[in-house]
Amino acid sequence: ISQEVELGDVIATLNLEPSSVEIIPAGMRLGMDGGMFVEESAECIAEFDPGYSAAIESDPPRIGSSPPEVGNFHAGIHLSDDFGNQALYSVWRGGLLCYDIDAETAGFPLDTSILGLMAGDAFDPLFPDSKPLLIHTSPEKPPTLEYAGENDVVVVVEDLGLQFYAELDHRETLMLGMGLNVDAGIDLPFDGTTGELAIGVQLAGEDVVATVTDNEFVPDANAAIEENFAGVFDTLVGSIVGGLVEDL
Repeated sequence: ISQEVELGDVIATLNLEPSSVEIIPAGMRLGMDGGMFVEESAECIAEFDPGYSAAIESDPPRIGSSPPEVGNFHAGIHLSDDFGNQALYSVWRGGLLCYDIDAETAGFPLDTSILGLMAGDAFDPLFPDSKPLLIHTSPEKPPTLEYAGENDVVVVVEDLGLQFYAELDHRETLMLGMGLNVDAGIDLPFDGTTGELAIGVQLAGEDVVATVTDNEFVPDANAAIEENFAGVFDTLVGSIVGGLVEDL
């Protein structure tokens, strides 16, 4: 099997080929070697890209065994940690987490009043009148998979940079930089009629830990910004990201 897989604006190539067959009284297993790759790093990823995904060794479960929550089944598909992380590395390398979000992208006015939701009135002296705001992401590390949690899988994103830019003194200025650690729950509902596998992303402010990394203008507001970011994420960033990842 060799085919292109489209995830958002990223097109990755998926390759699978049979590598082994095991037959015992409890059942049969067809082993597959596989991989997913993107030809070139996106421009926003090039400085962070190590050129490979981290290898993780894992053993397949015993033939005929199944987790208690699954119960009996006639056929199943197991994906190794290594394959899942390689797939996430590939879409990260293709720029899936790179966004420049402005009012046009967001679909509603996006301005410096957003800074006030996090920092109270700390930025008010700099912006007596609201100015347009640009939100830029810098995903420094590829996501990884975890299988423990309420969702089918959890995508763990570390060191996701988030920068807020606005016009100050007649130039675009970095007003605030943050580093985010994100645990995004992923559910994979399968349609047995059409054979389609959907990707449902569950993401809320409580799943995000934010740390201020750049705040030259009002550093005394850092603690408040970190504490209030979850609410801003739910009302602003979450809705934007949700629109970008729906219908995968």
